Amino acid sequence: MEFQPVEDQSEFNIMVRAPLGSSLERTLAALNKIRDTIKKDPDVQYTFATAGADELQRVNEGSIYVRLTDKNQRRRTQLDMMDEVRKT
Repeated sequence: MEFQPVEDQSEFNIMVRAPLGSSLERTLAALNKIRDTIKKDPDVQYTFATAGADELQRVNEGSIYVRLTDKNQRRRTQLDMMDEVRKT
């Protein structure tokens, strides 16, 4: 069995789950708080957040798409940045 190395694609998604029963507004507030922190990073080109957009329209779940600058223009790898986001 062989493992392929993860390729730096200059993008990643963050999945967010608020407590069951949370309103759409509460979920969006949580997403925006995370997004505001991430957008301060100079290696982040842009972000896009959605909530309740899955096939079951669960308003307590959302995601944030993060587009990074080109890997040749960044100080860190995509994996390093993903690890940093997980710690915050």
